[in-house]
Amino acid sequence: MTRHTQTINEHDDLVTAIATLNRQSLSVLPVLDRQNRVCGIISVSDLLPLIYNLQCDVAVLPIVSEEVRKTLTDALAEDNQERKVSDLMTHMVKTISPTANIQQAAQQLLENSIHHLPVVDDSHRVVGILSMSDIVRSVAYFED
Repeated sequence: MTRHTQTINEHDDLVTAIATLNRQSLSVLPVLDRQNRVCGIISVSDLLPLIYNLQCDVAVLPIVSEEVRKTLTDALAEDNQERKVSDLMTHMVKTISPTANIQQAAQQLLENSIHHLPVVDDSHRVVGILSMSDIVRSVAYFED
């Protein structure tokens, strides 16, 4: 599990989420409510439709200059500034306890076809995040 997990608030705007994912080179962020409890998760894949629509809107103007294209891209990004993380996040987030074993975590990831599990304490506060990569790494270095 990765401790000191970067999180985001459900009321933050999507621009902040995108910037956080970019700046930290992350693919997912647990989303917290006002009491700092996990209420969702937002991933790069949640943002793909937004990115696709942005690219399609700009792509219809192949003859415009790079400067005009950048201006249009900035304007489209600004349009999404009013959208909140809660608009695109997955609301029914699966979580796991810090006391769960690796088999339980792997089973939950596989059964739910997900790649990340926020690790939460009894108060539903994030203590870390577990990824499929973490499980593969632990199995690869497992010694009898």
